[in-house]
Amino acid sequence: MATVRGKKGVTREFEGNFGPAVVLLMIMSGIIYYVIISTPAERMKIGVEEPKYEKIDLDVRPGLITAGQPAAVSNVEHSLEAVLIDGRPSPHSTMLRDLARLKSSAFSNQETKISFAIAKEPTVSAKVTAAVQGRQGNGKLTFTLNGREIFSEVVDIGKTAEVSLPLDAIMEGQNNLVISVSSPFLATEYTLSNLNLEALQYDDTKLFAGSSFKLSDTEFAGLQRAKLEAFVKSVAQPAGEVKISVNSKEAYSGKPAEAFDMAISLQSLKAGTNNIEFSTVRGAAYKITFGKITTAFSTSSGGQRSYDFEVSQFLADGARTKTYTCTLALARASGGDTVQAGINGATITGDLTDNTAALDICKYIKAGTNTLSLSASQEVTLDRAVVSFKQR
Repeated sequence: MATVRGKKGVTREFEGNFGPAVVLLMIMSGIIYYVIISTPAERMKIGVEEPKYEKIDLDVRPGLITAGQPAAVSNVEHSLEAVLIDGRPSPHSTMLRDLARLKSSAFSNQETKISFAIAKEPTVSAKVTAAVQGRQGNGKLTFTLNGREIFSEVVDIGKTAEVSLPLDAIMEGQNNLVISVSSPFLATEYTLSNLNLEALQYDDTKLFAGSSFKLSDTEFAGLQRAKLEAFVKSVAQPAGEVKISVNSKEAYSGKPAEAFDMAISLQSLKAGTNNIEFSTVRGAAYKITFGKITTAFSTSSGGQRSYDFEVSQFLADGARTKTYTCTLALARASGGDTVQAGINGATITGDLTDNTAALDICKYIKAGTNTLSLSASQEVTLDRAVVSFKQR
């Protein structure tokens, strides 16, 4: 484009350089907006695929399986330490000044300036208290916080001034408090002692508490089920939500019964040290006592194998409505060509002729604890048995 000297020419050249970029930006914005508001089916038409949700609820190595009675099972109890998870605000006190002398007269004024830090977000309430040791005159004792007058009263000797700090006057970090005497006509003096900042604050570190237990290599290798039991007592009202995680994997979320028990997903556990963490929300508090983990594991080879696994209500609904696939995958190392798999009492047969089998188990799935049992008329060694869910 030819450059035309002068203001109008410059304007036309600017538009010529940036016009295509503006048009492209408008097109891209339209595409993004369409992707956001369109349905999954409409997005599929333009090649935008939805990410598929997938979850493994059980992954075990059964080993040798035979017909006959179930393999011998041992039970072990692992005690947990008592813990307190506490979301209640707690008092915190900070000494601001031991002594302060204030004066107001026609000839001089003496005030006290105090700078203090406070975390505003976790603060429920705050106040400054000061004992009046002496007073001459009838002027008012005045407190000003960050330029805003928050207290102005005559306080008698022997009394304690309690000055509430409005939350909307508190600043995050450093705050400036000025204590003075308001006495326009008569000279007044105050002597104050024990100036304290008293705050009621949440301490989020107390929302969490944990315990641990150990699984031996033998116990973990033959693990078939695990269960947590505890007495969970609410010590604050209203009762709030509790979350429980096992090795950083969330296992429970809700308001627990006092006599609480839940199955633990075998997927969450490992050989060695396992960590259980309890947490709650601000305002709630629970004492968790008499906690224990009970495990069932097999120490013998052969026989039937049985495993428990947990299924959420969300996935159980997905299985029922066929919006999710529910698959039991079996992998054979050696032995016979078939395995009988029992899911919550129903039995289906897995054909291992090609060393693997994938069985649809959606119709047998339920919310909560599900039980998988494995048996075989001829000896078979299974490398793995996996229960998984995938969005269709």
